[in-house]
Amino acid sequence: MPPATAGSRLEREATVTPGAAVPPPPREDLTRRALRVIPVLVFVGTCLAMVKYALQPLVNPDTFFHLRFGHEFLTGEWGLRDPGSVTTFATNEWLPTQWASQELMAWTEQNLGLDGVAVLAGVWFLAFAAAIYIAARRDASALAAAAITVLALAATQPALSARPQVLSYLLVVVFTVAWRDSQRDGRPRWWLVPLTWVWAVSHGMWPLAIVIGLVGATGALLERQHSVRARLTLFGVPAACAVAAAVTPLGPALYGAVLSVGQNSKFFSEWSSPDFGNSMSYLTATMVAATIFLRLRRPVALPWGEIGFLALAAGATLYSIRTLPVAVAIVTPLLAASLAPYLAPQPIQRWEKLTVAGALVGCVALLAVLVPGTNVRGGATPDWIDSEFTAMPAGTVVLNDWEWGGYLMWAYPQVDLVTHGYGDTFTTAELQRNSDIIAVQPGWDHMVEETGAEVALLRPESALAYALQEHLDWTMVERDEDNVALLRAPHE
Repeated sequence: MPPATAGSRLEREATVTPGAAVPPPPREDLTRRALRVIPVLVFVGTCLAMVKYALQPLVNPDTFFHLRFGHEFLTGEWGLRDPGSVTTFATNEWLPTQWASQELMAWTEQNLGLDGVAVLAGVWFLAFAAAIYIAARRDASALAAAAITVLALAATQPALSARPQVLSYLLVVVFTVAWRDSQRDGRPRWWLVPLTWVWAVSHGMWPLAIVIGLVGATGALLERQHSVRARLTLFGVPAACAVAAAVTPLGPALYGAVLSVGQNSKFFSEWSSPDFGNSMSYLTATMVAATIFLRLRRPVALPWGEIGFLALAAGATLYSIRTLPVAVAIVTPLLAASLAPYLAPQPIQRWEKLTVAGALVGCVALLAVLVPGTNVRGGATPDWIDSEFTAMPAGTVVLNDWEWGGYLMWAYPQVDLVTHGYGDTFTTAELQRNSDIIAVQPGWDHMVEETGAEVALLRPESALAYALQEHLDWTMVERDEDNVALLRAPHE
């Protein structure tokens, strides 16, 4: 063994006399340690923020129609190939594109109540946060990964709710990272094929598995870093993913079910073009623009694989509000790689892995402890809604705002709703009818009379609530100033 050199730890220890004060570590050592520890603590704090977010009431109406549909599938009332409808005003022939996650949510509620659903949603949020951090940390320092995670969650927060779409955002991260690895080493990730099958029964965004695969394989082909055979083999993965989606219980008909969703997207705000004046849109655009700017500043040519994924992220940013989180999920590892020259990545040490894993496990346990003490049911729902709707006879026709449909069909399955937010079950003409009634378009009064609606649950200041009272002599019998009003049709 060579002798200890001057300034080494052995020499310093040898020169310290017994009882003497040990000199403090150099300032640069403290700075280096802080730069290693603080980002991991930021991730822990981010996980705690996800816990706090999951403790909020389940106010998203889509949560409740997923629960209602899940129960219909679990009990066998509906078949996967011949699902029914929760209302006589939705008569479209449709096929479920997220039945497995809906059944999981319904099973959780059946056995653990709404508290269990809130915990399940919290687990999804934490898994998404962990996927973002890990995807960024693979290519960047802990500091960059922590910052990207905070930015990504801030951008996607409005889209995080107790809905199966969170699983799609999570899987987009997984597929993007896997395909970037395949571009680097030329090896196909065949495990993405069964994962595509799981995706295809969980949420309707599963075609992204094929799209991301084609972008990844094409980038590798153009880059020419591996043998021709290896590059061509990569195309077998998206091809096999396409087959996997066709062998779910719905068979090839699943493709038609997904394509039909876009026909009625104009009726739903989340499919509209992004408004870059709100935080979700401009934070997403900022992440994509920053990645492109940083990558173009580098003296080396931009790889084809990077170009493909950046184009995909930019397209998702511009396409719709619903695809903004997809853009964030795709661009996260690219942004991390673009920051690597400025914030050099350090090796991922065992203590960091244990801290991240411990934070996730601890936060799940915290959710299980804290959720039962919160009011998760329906948020600020007035007490009179329960008393009024519970007393309604089966088949009572209810004219309602879009956002109340999910909750009403779950809480009061005996009523017949004119509208709700699960657009697949409505024909285009039925969606147009509902939209015209709510917007008080010409002929709205005749449409209302044709429905035979007996009561209405609407926003107090909505145009429809005003028009019902002024033009059709409906009576407002209950009202919550900030939320909802109950109106009754005149008796003949």
